[in-house]
Amino acid sequence: MCGIFGVSGSTPAVPLIAAGLKKLEYRGYDSSGIAVNGEKGIWLCKSAGSLSRLEKKLNQSAPPLSSVGIGHTRWATHGKATDLNAHPFLSADGMFAVAHNGIIENYTGLKAFLSEKGFSLVSDTDSEVVPMLLEYFYDGDVLKAIRRAVSELEGAFSLAIITSRAPDCVFAARKDSSLAIGCGKGCSFVSSDIPALSGFAEQCCIPDENSVAVLRKGEIKLFDRQGNRTAPSFKPTGECGGDAEKGDFPFFMLKEIFSQPRCLTDAAAQFTDGKRLKKILFSDEEANAFNRVKLIGCGSAYHAGVAGKNFIERLAGIPAEAELAGEFRYRDVLCDEKTLALFISQSGETADTLFALRHAKAKGAATLAVVNTPLSSIAREADKTVHTRAGTEIAVATTKGYTTQVLCLFAVALLLGKARGTLPACEEHYVNAMLNVPRAVRETLKLDYSLKAAAKSICRAQSVFFIGRGQDYAAAMEGALKLKEISYINANAYAAGELKHGTISLIESGTPVVALATDGALFSKTMSNVEEVKARGAETLLFTVSDAMSDDASPDRAVVLPHCGELDIIPVSCALQLLAYHAANELGRNVDKPRNLAKSVTVE
Repeated sequence: MCGIFGVSGSTPAVPLIAAGLKKLEYRGYDSSGIAVNGEKGIWLCKSAGSLSRLEKKLNQSAPPLSSVGIGHTRWATHGKATDLNAHPFLSADGMFAVAHNGIIENYTGLKAFLSEKGFSLVSDTDSEVVPMLLEYFYDGDVLKAIRRAVSELEGAFSLAIITSRAPDCVFAARKDSSLAIGCGKGCSFVSSDIPALSGFAEQCCIPDENSVAVLRKGEIKLFDRQGNRTAPSFKPTGECGGDAEKGDFPFFMLKEIFSQPRCLTDAAAQFTDGKRLKKILFSDEEANAFNRVKLIGCGSAYHAGVAGKNFIERLAGIPAEAELAGEFRYRDVLCDEKTLALFISQSGETADTLFALRHAKAKGAATLAVVNTPLSSIAREADKTVHTRAGTEIAVATTKGYTTQVLCLFAVALLLGKARGTLPACEEHYVNAMLNVPRAVRETLKLDYSLKAAAKSICRAQSVFFIGRGQDYAAAMEGALKLKEISYINANAYAAGELKHGTISLIESGTPVVALATDGALFSKTMSNVEEVKARGAETLLFTVSDAMSDDASPDRAVVLPHCGELDIIPVSCALQLLAYHAANELGRNVDKPRNLAKSVTVE
């Protein structure tokens, strides 16, 4: 959510930090700031609003030419988006500056403690307690003060710190929150995520939980919570996330939609040699021992889990259940050593999903991460990992991240089914389905113009309803989310058979209803629901595939997509992404950075 970027190098830090914060914009923010170590102490500049407002302030001032500093983009949790509440925060004596991502859960108690000690906190945030604690605990040893302050903090957080006590250093610490460090070209960097390091750092790594990193020009040292030196494990930055540029596309989201054929090809390639499955995730003994599968995620990842549940039950013959991570983590769930728990997260840092993973492990479940970031916390803590290979995704609303999750979950279901001997058809049939998905998506993307026209028919509506059965219901859930998050239209998905159980009362003349009917066996059932809403004045838009479409179907508008068997959910999801994109664009929304949303939700 919030973004942290810091540097210790040999050139002026402010331009580097400003460029780094630009790369973190996609995480979502409503204020920003930069602090650098100058000859006269720590220099600070911060502003509510966009980075352009901060840049204007920077241009109107004369920042020191210091080569050491930190920056921050804030997504408000405690306190409104104001200059006063923007980060970084200074200690009372001005000797420490801190940029913080996460939530300090015990900040009320810490604030009371600091007030008793004579400290006066002026912001509305939880973050300001950190520099005050650093000042309080400092006795001549900066590292000791940081370790002591961090030990007092409860919650999930990451920190970047500079101090006049060590003017050539940037310090960083993390607990249950994403943070990456990197080095290259005589500089050391810290960032909230790896993609922001690309173009700056040649090598990167994720520091261990509860460790403290000390960054100097071209040098990085790591220390554990006891103060013992540990060795960082660096990898080339390109292998850990890569860079992302918009190219000729007006928005990252549109670029990412059109990149899906390549991403899906890359995702499928890790599982098959072109004819058969080649990856082995589970031994026959392991696969046959599972009597329950849980698929856990948030938002779009949860929707991918709903699709994955259907795949696993059909192909592997194991009872499966999709769960919201924020609910799972607080329940006394039925989960033991015979449970396989899949944790789905694009970033691999989603807070609720990470804590749900730890909850499942404590119950004895086998855990599998399905993530797009192989060095992430979820990937490192799970027993096994599947990398979705979607590449860096910048737009807040996921597109290729979601579809590659669905494909990877299909492959996991196949691998389980193969090991258990439960595949309903021959292995090659399912491999062909995976390999045909990129072609089907390419054909779907050619319908962009007609989907733009369809979007115009719904973008002025107050509410839009999505309906479907089976996997079409899973796709409807994702389609509704995509539309609401970037267009701000109230969109909701319903299992088609549930319409008559209350929801149909909301249908009135002109209400748009998007119906998904890609399963030929269920086509007539869904079309009956289409007729029901049409009879009440709804404007209907049908998404189906060539093999399912019937001549007697009579929606107001139909989009016929290419068929790719068990994975029809992927091309129909791509079509719904374009529908949402064009509706939002028609309404003049900021498609890449919708209001109030963050790319990586690292707090509860």
